[in-house]
Amino acid sequence: MIGLASGAMAATGLAPAGHGMPWWQVPEFCWLLVGTVLLLGGCWGPEPLRGRAGAVSTAFFGLMFIVGLFFWRPGGEAFGGFYRWDGLAILFKRLFLFGGLIASWMMLRSPDGPRSERIEYVALPWFAVLAMGLMASAGDFAVLFVSLETLTITSYILVSLERDRATSLEAGIKYLIMGGLSAAFLVYGIALLYGTCGTLRFDEMASRLPGALAGELGPVARAGLLCVMVAVAFKVAAAPFQWWVPDVYQGAPVPITGFLAVASKAAGFAVLLRLLWGPFAGVREALVPMIAWLAAASIVVGNFGALSQRNLKRLMGYSGVSHAGYLLMGVAAGTAAGVEAVIYYLIGYAAAVFVVLGLLAGLVDRLGGADLRHLNGLAKREPGLAWLMLVGLASLAGLPPLVGFLGKWLVFVAAFQAGLVWLVIVACVGVVASLYYYLAPVRGMFFEPPPPDAPSLELDIPYRTCISVLMGITIILGVAPGPVVAAIGGLLAGQ
Repeated sequence: MIGLASGAMAATGLAPAGHGMPWWQVPEFCWLLVGTVLLLGGCWGPEPLRGRAGAVSTAFFGLMFIVGLFFWRPGGEAFGGFYRWDGLAILFKRLFLFGGLIASWMMLRSPDGPRSERIEYVALPWFAVLAMGLMASAGDFAVLFVSLETLTITSYILVSLERDRATSLEAGIKYLIMGGLSAAFLVYGIALLYGTCGTLRFDEMASRLPGALAGELGPVARAGLLCVMVAVAFKVAAAPFQWWVPDVYQGAPVPITGFLAVASKAAGFAVLLRLLWGPFAGVREALVPMIAWLAAASIVVGNFGALSQRNLKRLMGYSGVSHAGYLLMGVAAGTAAGVEAVIYYLIGYAAAVFVVLGLLAGLVDRLGGADLRHLNGLAKREPGLAWLMLVGLASLAGLPPLVGFLGKWLVFVAAFQAGLVWLVIVACVGVVASLYYYLAPVRGMFFEPPPPDAPSLELDIPYRTCISVLMGITIILGVAPGPVVAAIGGLLAGQ
């Protein structure tokens, strides 16, 4: 189904850039300006701006997403190669803007969103998307580290900003501790690689790293590679570095949980793909076994860890670990088809996760909590919402004809063609196990009686429409994937 232009580097949108870009054409400058105006305007601006900052933020996210969807073209670099503008960067920037748009809408409209005086909630996602965009375009380890830490610090604040909620503070502290440990691994790994290669530039390191590994400082270079891969594994929530995920997902407000589940995970895979087809291109084959075992561990830990969960947010946390494993299968394939499969999988995963968590964000206040028992009888109270939730969960489980099924199929095929048959078998076992915990909420919604004196669960028309559109994406991309697959292939091939 997926076909790409010849040449591994060109086929992944990571071929050397053709021309320089003026700094004012870098979209992150626009994003920085918007975020600064929202933050300063909300703090010291006139009262009307403060009250409408959330709507302004959502509108700008939508505008930037439309611009990114239809008008961006690959090719070029800025700041002497420190910033790359290629097909991979464009695809991930679109995904980041999509995640920021939906999360911003959820924050603005859902009862579990921020209170109106918390202007940081509508400005900080802009800075997070800015950092993720720089991560996807990084051509140097210094840019990568600064942008990654900007995203991480922003996420700390978003998770723990509700200071009157003990669970939010607890989640923020755990995230901070584990994030600090991950940052230490990353900066130590970068230092070791710099010491052995003498450069932080991705293009220069790609040519020097194989020689460094074969020389006297080979063990030092291997240690640097290992440290960097550990830090990236933490970012994508791969086992055994996933311990922060369930607690952070449960403690954060639901809109922030959705933002972390989609945009933050996508940013981690943008970094991983950039590294494997950039500075680590010459040693990628040596890293494939490590990535494959990370994938297998994530699939096993995520799926079997979710079986005992009775809180939907914790369940989605463990589910996210398993999906990181499926995505790592496409990365481990080491082929252009694997890269395409990863990006397509992320698009479908984003839509399905926002369906589930978007509904939860809109209903959690009136349901009384996020435990599975709170969903009992939802089909009898609000049949339309129950069917929306069913479609989102079914897509995450990988049931046809939804996008989740096709995404899994593509990564399975890529891994199988790369000779990772044992990993495909492990993944199939994980898919079977996931049916149990994804269908557990469905059983409660459709076959359990609603609680007595249950309040009304009606959602307003705009919010319900947004969730319905996301559900439509999960169906359309599963039934008619051709245009999206062709667009991904064209961008990665540099067309």
